[in-house]
Amino acid sequence: MLFVELSPEMQISGALAFIHNLITILLSILVLSKAIKTKKSMLYIFSIFMLFSAAGYYQVGLNYIFWVFTQNIFTYQIKLLIGTAGIGIATVSWLYIYFVMLFKKKVKYTVIGYVIYVIIFYIYLIYFLFIASGAPILEMIGSDIFPYEINYTGFVLIAFLSSLIINTITTYHLGIVLMRKRQSRELQWKGRFLVIGMTIIMISVNIDLMIADIIEIIIIIRILGIIGIFFIYLGFILPNWIRKIIHIELKK
Repeated sequence: MLFVELSPEMQISGALAFIHNLITILLSILVLSKAIKTKKSMLYIFSIFMLFSAAGYYQVGLNYIFWVFTQNIFTYQIKLLIGTAGIGIATVSWLYIYFVMLFKKKVKYTVIGYVIYVIIFYIYLIYFLFIASGAPILEMIGSDIFPYEINYTGFVLIAFLSSLIINTITTYHLGIVLMRKRQSRELQWKGRFLVIGMTIIMISVNIDLMIADIIEIIIIIRILGIIGIFFIYLGFILPNWIRKIIHIELKK
């Protein structure tokens, strides 16, 4: 662990990331409680997706809380493991939901194929991080950005981008399909919220890729991430309080 002093701006950035973590966990718990009540397997899967949907923020939020109590930050290896821990789980969960809803016959082979891809990714990651001494870590995995971030490169960047592309395309497609269901205002609103949520997330990701080293921009990215994942939650669950606002029949 490394003893450091953080600027007020960095503390705000870390605090916002931790708030993002808490909101994500809370939304996941809400979905899980609804799954338990309704006994719908799809909701169990969606709760897993929500929990791991912003895996990259866990390394920042947990790092900040660790600093608050110890004045130390995580090492490069710990940040990397936390930051990549949920990327495959989130995408596999979302692919299952997407294919069950639109292409049910193709669920099995698609999900199994991506699970194999994720397993290979983690084997590579562990090998280069802990076993292959002298491996070009900066080129293969990424460089450390003080104090929270990692500038991913190589196969780790490819894994993140592939996950982002898959989630973006499938979410937009599902949202558009739902918006075209003119016989159901409920499904139309779900589609709108999904598209809005993914659009906000894409904006935050693109800003992050282009301007990731300015603290004010990082704070904006954190806020957009919170808003985006909340709209994804609305698009899938459509809770009663939002149904009242958009004048749709309440669910018991």
